[in-house]
Parts: sequence; C-alpha cells; structure tokens
Amino acid sequence: MSGPLITAHHLPPRVGQGLLAVILAGGQSRRMFAGGVGSSAGVADKTLLPLAGQPVLAHVVNRLRPQTDLIVLNANGDHDRFRAFGLETRGDEVPDMPGPMAGILIGLKYAGQRMPSATHILTVPCDGPFLPLDLLARLHAAAVHRDQIVLAESSSGQHYVTGLWPVSLADRLEQDIRLGHSKVSAWVKAQGAVYVTFPDHAFGGQTIDPFFNINTVDDFKIAEQWSARSSQRTAKLVGIAGWKNSGKTTLTAKLIAELKQRGLSVAAVKCSHHDFDAGVGDALRRRDTDVHRDAGTLAIGFMGRETFGVVTADGTGLLPSLKSGGDRMRDLVQLIEVLPDADIIVVEGFKAAPFAKIEVRSADAGAGPRLADSDGTVVAIATASQSSTEATRSPPEFSRDDITALADVVIGAVGL
Repeated sequence: MSGPLITAHHLPPRVGQGLLAVILAGGQSRRMFAGGVGSSAGVADKTLLPLAGQPVLAHVVNRLRPQTDLIVLNANGDHDRFRAFGLETRGDEVPDMPGPMAGILIGLKYAGQRMPSATHILTVPCDGPFLPLDLLARLHAAAVHRDQIVLAESSSGQHYVTGLWPVSLADRLEQDIRLGHSKVSAWVKAQGAVYVTFPDHAFGGQTIDPFFNINTVDDFKIAEQWSARSSQRTAKLVGIAGWKNSGKTTLTAKLIAELKQRGLSVAAVKCSHHDFDAGVGDALRRRDTDVHRDAGTLAIGFMGRETFGVVTADGTGLLPSLKSGGDRMRDLVQLIEVLPDADIIVVEGFKAAPFAKIEVRSADAGAGPRLADSDGTVVAIATASQSSTEATRSPPEFSRDDITALADVVIGAVGL
C-alpha cells in the first residue's frame, strides 16, 4: 500500500457537534408524481417513497446523523406525514412558496433564535439519498470566514442548496425574498459563494454523483439500481471475531497477505470498544492498523464505540471521525462505502456482526464461551491447536497456522 498511514490523532475533530442541518423538503414533487410513482407506491410525497427498504428521506437522515447533532426538516403541508422520523418540522414563513430559499431562511432564523453561538447551518435537499459522509467536514474546512457561503459541486455541476450558510445572512436573505428574489443560483453568486468539489461514488466499475437527486421516475429507477449495487458490497464482508487477546489481529494480517498473494484485493475494518479520540486505545490503533497496512490492505477503516471513520489513506481521501448513529451495522455499511472497491473486506472484532465470520480461539482458559455455539454465522473456528480437525466438527476447526485452509474459507464465504 502506498502513501502514509493516518492514525486517529491526525483526524480533525467532528465539526458537526452543535451545528444545525436543515433538510429542504418544501417542494411539491410535480415531476415525480407526473410519472405515477407516488400513486403506485401508495404515498403522496417522494421523500416517503420506499428505496432499498427505507423511505428516501430516511437515507438522507441516516447520512446526516453521523455528521451533525441537530436536524430540522423544512416541509409544507401536513407535518404528521413525517412524524415517524422524529424530526422537528418547520414550514415556510414567507408567502407563495418561493422555493428552497425559503427553507434556507427557516434554518438561518431557527439557528439565530435558538443557537446563539452558531455561525453557520448546513442545508441539503430531501431527495439526495447518496450524500457524502464527509460533506460537512469538507465544507467546513473551506469556510475561511464566518460570513462565507460554501457550497458543494461535483461532476454534475454546482449544487446551490447543498452547503454551509452563515447565520449572519438571515436578514439580507429575508429582505431579498420579500423583494421577489427566488433564484438561489443568482443570489449565492451575488454573495460570493465558494465551492468544494466532491468525487463521484464508485463501486464495481460504476460511478454515481454523490448529489444525485430523485426528481423523475427514471431518477428513482437509477437510485434503486445504485442501492442494489451498494448492498452487493456488504456481501464481500467476512468477520474475524473472538474474545480479547485471542489473536484476531495476527490472523487477520496473515489472511490479508495470503489473499493478496492469490491475486485478490482486500480492505480491512478494525472494530474496537475504544474510540477515535487521541488517548485511550490510540497506541493500540496505531499498532493494529500498521499490521493491517503492512499485510497489504487497500485501506483500513475503524469502528469505535461512539465514532467510526477511515483512519488510513493511500492519497485518495480520508473519512473524518463521524458519530455513530446507534446502529453499528449501519455505521459499518456507511464506512465501507468510502473504502476502495475490493474483492474482500475483512472485518476484525465485530462479534455480533450478521455476516459470515471466522471465530478465533486462544488456549487461554479464561477465554469466553464459543461464539459458534450461539451464532450460526460462524463458518469456521481457528484454534491454537497445531493441527486442523476439519472433518470432525461443525463448524470446522482449523489451526490458526493453517492459513491456506482459512483463506479458502474466506473466499468461499464471499462466493468467489
């Protein structure tokens, strides 16, 4: 692996703590419902259309929650339709529905009234299910002064409603809206907005704009196809699990090296009860991620108790520390989205993971009970024994030194 190892103490602090994010859902979805998608799905709002088992709006919320602590929804009409999301919902306060500028104004006024220390708010559209997980961190890094608008751009162009907005602009924006200014692109240009470029998401030789939004029936079909592609990545996960000091990191490194020798690309994820913040566990993280890197991983992710992120980079990017949304599997799915496309993703230390895993057992009599006795996802056990006993047990047992056999198990688990 080329490039520097970047460990936890290199990561910027999570910038979203205490910052308001506003999801703009004040439109009427005319282009979408002209195609009949909403009526066929039994809903009257495109944000509620089911995408990969969740409403479109849930995808947006799930990608914001790790980045910021407070989310408000700007929507008009009956707010009860959004009750299940647990978000405070605010309608436009200016007449004639002047578009997203009214929603931005709602957020600026909300922050100004309730968050006296706030300098900016973040806004995103309600129909962008693939938002970057480093959106806020990168926009924040580009804000050189407190009165600057910072917006996103990508391969599809500039995104005038995805960005950071200074709270200080609230009065000016309200005045201009009431004077009839409703075109956000012209308004941000007049304010001297700056832009941050984001790369496309890539997987399996395919790419999609991270700010792809669902406006039409055809857009919705593309979103379904990409969601299906993303779910394919979770099928590449294989766990290396076991109790403390069972030898998980050593086995993981040996498997990575063996798989690489067979011509397969491997990414790794280290799971721990520690967190990203420098201090407790930092030396352990440096040691373990060094081992993974030296074994030949494309990149390494880290999942802590409260945060997750990519803690190494090969020059292509770095995901900053993000707050856990409370669902570790969802955190893992989001984390692996930013890893380079690999044939296999080895996840070390996630005992409760619902995917195929190898259990590592030590000779220590103080080790915990066998995971395989209560976890049907354990496909093999790596023991401290000097010989393998594949034919005599279910799941099969192998010596931890039988890397060839264990690598075969990994390859079989992901269907290669």
